[in-house]
Amino acid sequence: MNAELEVIGQILMDGSKLIECDLKASHFVNSNYREIYQAILELSEAGEVIDPMTVSDYLQQKTGQDWLKICGQAANDAFCHKTFGNQIERVKKNGILHRAKSVLNHSLNMLEHTRDESAIDEAIQELMAIQSSQAKYSHTLNECIAKTLARLDEIHQIDGLVGIPTGLIELDDALGGFHDTDLIIIGARPAMGKTALLINMCYAGSVVGPVGFISAEQAGEQIGGRFISVAGSVDARKMRTAKFTDDEWPTLSAAVMLLRDRPVYIYDEGSPDIGTIIRVAREWKYRYGIKALYLDYIQLVKSLRSYRSKSEAVGEVAESLKTLAKQLEIPVIALSQVKRDVETRGDKRPGPADLSDSTEIERNADVIATIYRDEVYNTETEFPGVAEILLPKNRHGPTGVVHAKWIGKYMQFKDLNAHSKGYE
Repeated sequence: MNAELEVIGQILMDGSKLIECDLKASHFVNSNYREIYQAILELSEAGEVIDPMTVSDYLQQKTGQDWLKICGQAANDAFCHKTFGNQIERVKKNGILHRAKSVLNHSLNMLEHTRDESAIDEAIQELMAIQSSQAKYSHTLNECIAKTLARLDEIHQIDGLVGIPTGLIELDDALGGFHDTDLIIIGARPAMGKTALLINMCYAGSVVGPVGFISAEQAGEQIGGRFISVAGSVDARKMRTAKFTDDEWPTLSAAVMLLRDRPVYIYDEGSPDIGTIIRVAREWKYRYGIKALYLDYIQLVKSLRSYRSKSEAVGEVAESLKTLAKQLEIPVIALSQVKRDVETRGDKRPGPADLSDSTEIERNADVIATIYRDEVYNTETEFPGVAEILLPKNRHGPTGVVHAKWIGKYMQFKDLNAHSKGYE
């Protein structure tokens, strides 16, 4: 017996069965059954009785066609050889396969006739949309508690850090590493070392698995040079001039060997739009299984629509990045500019409101960190080589400040004192 007919027929015979059914009209391959099911949903929402006569009358008014025979036949022919739940799952599975085949066939046809490779990107997006549409969003409290306990058991089995490492022990203690589905924003004024910190974090994260790095400002060659400096303690200035001494060349070679085959994937299109970033990240996730995505930086990413203000455009980007983190189940760590205004006040440590176009960024971010180095503004500072990583927002734990050692020669951030907690 056809599963779609079985489901439709049983609901028409007993409207209360709709409560047990979590299907969408798009799951039905047969166009008649799809129309009938959509009508059932609309009548149910309006509080109407569900039976063959009511549904057929509603569809006749809507389409001008006679539906009584089809509805009556479905109700008469429905005979449950299996449980109603099994028939629902069959409809769902067949519907997903049908939609996936349609997407692939359309993409194949486009490639054969137009040679337009964008058809591949469209297919990936549509297939992912099909997959995400199957996610379950309605849960009982018991189900949520069971998932929580399962996650706790999983974490308990882990020997060490739960999230993706940041490269700084004290910061890991405060955050527990970077967590899946989180959007982490790191803001700083120029010369504070925010790109260097992101590269340090990316390098540390790649220890646990593949990661992606989106550079919207610097070319891949420059990013590669910075990775060499960070990984091998190679003078960053000499990476630009190549004026290494005979003793320094082996250090460079050792750094290159250390980075060889490191699973870091870099995309360096200048000022890409958010759609491109989503496409690249999805490809990396499904081709390489990336564990985290790092972005330098959020204000350089273009929105897909035109807005009256830059703030609205950045808001779309921030919201899209948070959605991407949830969809791919990875942390997204993005840099942000900080307003020039901080330099006009006494305390120049930036907070969430100091991020450029901050409103939507602050709303979507799970963690906000900012960087401050006193030596940038005060040549007579008592704390040369010390960076403050401030945590004004942390949905998962403490806020406060983490201190790190800044080694500008090598573009490195190192632990200053991992046992001295500066956060609350």
